[in-house]
Amino acid sequence: MKLLFICSRIPYPLKDGGAIATNQMIQGLAQAGHEVSILSLNTNKHFVSKEVIDKQFDYCQKVHTIEINTDIKIGKAFINLFTSASFNLSRFWDDEFLQLIQNEIDSNSYNVVQFEGLFVAEYATCIKSSIPLVLRQHNVEHQIWERLAYNEKNFLKSLYLKLLANRMKKFELNVFSSFDSIIAISKIDALYFKKYFSKKLITIPVSVEVERSNQIDKSSIYHIGSMEWLPNREGVQWFIKKVWKRVLKSIPDAHFYVAGKGIQSSDYVYAENITICGEVDSLKEFTKDKKLLIVPLLSGGGIRVKIIEAMANGKLVVSTSQGVQGLEEGYNIPISNDPEGFAKHIIELLQSKSIDAIESNYQYINTHFNKTELTSKLEGHYKSLL
Repeated sequence: MKLLFICSRIPYPLKDGGAIATNQMIQGLAQAGHEVSILSLNTNKHFVSKEVIDKQFDYCQKVHTIEINTDIKIGKAFINLFTSASFNLSRFWDDEFLQLIQNEIDSNSYNVVQFEGLFVAEYATCIKSSIPLVLRQHNVEHQIWERLAYNEKNFLKSLYLKLLANRMKKFELNVFSSFDSIIAISKIDALYFKKYFSKKLITIPVSVEVERSNQIDKSSIYHIGSMEWLPNREGVQWFIKKVWKRVLKSIPDAHFYVAGKGIQSSDYVYAENITICGEVDSLKEFTKDKKLLIVPLLSGGGIRVKIIEAMANGKLVVSTSQGVQGLEEGYNIPISNDPEGFAKHIIELLQSKSIDAIESNYQYINTHFNKTELTSKLEGHYKSLL
């Protein structure tokens, strides 16, 4: 098949769940023998040079990009208050990119065009084509903002977050009608989409490959994720303020490593045994000697790719219930939403010599996130649309 992917950013480097999810799907399809092309916005926030794109996506038929500045500007955000449009989504609109998509579709015989996420979904409403259009939803986007608003203590901030959530929800539900199919990344998201989408709906999670790690610092804990994504910042601050001291009281030599984009060291100067690593070049290099991933997520949606990657690489995991949302039953991850319980789980895992949790999670990954099987499932879904 001849497939075209429309992306809001180049899915590289593989430092976050969104990039990994898109990259693994495209790569799996190319490895299965399909002709894959990419049209993508190349944002200033996640800019990737042409040299890197050519090297990392040499298995693609073509990759075209349009540079765009998606920075949040206070003036535009203020003006947006007096409109009905979603400010978060409007930052990703570019007339030149729309024309690029239309020209590419008109001049090539694609079998399926897939839009990777809500931030490029609006382009589908303006496309003239008889080709099946597919939306792959990585989250139920508006729910993330609803939870952020609920957890926000500042009344004005909470009010603004609710406004963003309501506008995003309205757009999300309206744009569904432009697609012939939706691919959900988790079953819990699919249940939501099913209420508002009557066409073909399927669940295909992110795929990963098992890679065992032998170099482990037995008292090391880590978190990786962009702090420019508010749920990550909210969760890590909760962990440090309310959980970390409880862990240190029982395990004084425990050490917490924090990596990701947009981390301000000044946010964590009051905490002991913490290393702020900032943005790292390689997820695998950063995590290879760490023992336990914490996912203290209080808001968010979709599925946490970092958890899947951690289990595939032999790491222990402790999470809140929000963090494991979207995972099917069968994982071996202790869960707690209160500081005392969260700390207790960490202490027990760091002190335990058992590898039962690691081995059972390897099996879980092979069962639910096998690249070959998920690619085959996706192929069958595409064929059903033709």
